[in-house]
Amino acid sequence: CRDNTLYEQELINDLNTAIADKQLKMYLQPQMSANGTLLGAEALVRWKKSENSIVSPDVFIPLFERNGFILKLDMYIFEEACKVLANQISKGIKPVPISTNFSRIHMFNQNFAKNLAEIAGKYNIPPYLLEIEITESAFSANQKLLISLIEGLHGYGFSVSIDDFGSGYSSLNLIKEMKFDVIKIDQDFFRSNNEIERSKSVIQCIFYLAKEIGMRTV
Repeated sequence: CRDNTLYEQELINDLNTAIADKQLKMYLQPQMSANGTLLGAEALVRWKKSENSIVSPDVFIPLFERNGFILKLDMYIFEEACKVLANQISKGIKPVPISTNFSRIHMFNQNFAKNLAEIAGKYNIPPYLLEIEITESAFSANQKLLISLIEGLHGYGFSVSIDDFGSGYSSLNLIKEMKFDVIKIDQDFFRSNNEIERSKSVIQCIFYLAKEIGMRTV
């Protein structure tokens, strides 16, 4: 336990250096259609402290959620995504939308949507190329704040997705009240189990419902 505490403190002390030294790397995970067409990408973060030392997100993300550093990290990755898009546009490459994850802590910041719009504007990125991804666990918090947050993001032209749908807080009321553009279904729905046909039926119903209310699915 003492060793874990020391290790966590070391990570906290190293965060600013990690950003300055580009140790925090953004990787883009492609999102493909059924026929293999590239539709978009999700920005993922990995902490490469050295050639032989990579810190797992499972370790540093919960830590930075607790101490508030996640706010800086999220904005850093969002800006990195904007830089990639700006580089593609400058080279005449047709870009695809990039989605970036944001902690639920951001919803307590009334200027969150405005701050994102300012960063996108700095690189001349059309907001429709940037998808703001909110994990499903955020919906256990203040739903009125969350509705206001989504409306604010839409006001600036961003699309909004719900991540890990089906992992714990899902309900029909959730997608009725929250005007998401994209629903990302949790991977647990696609793992093999003893109820394959039942799982398939549930997934098909989610697809149908999402289509009926104008939501895309991932």
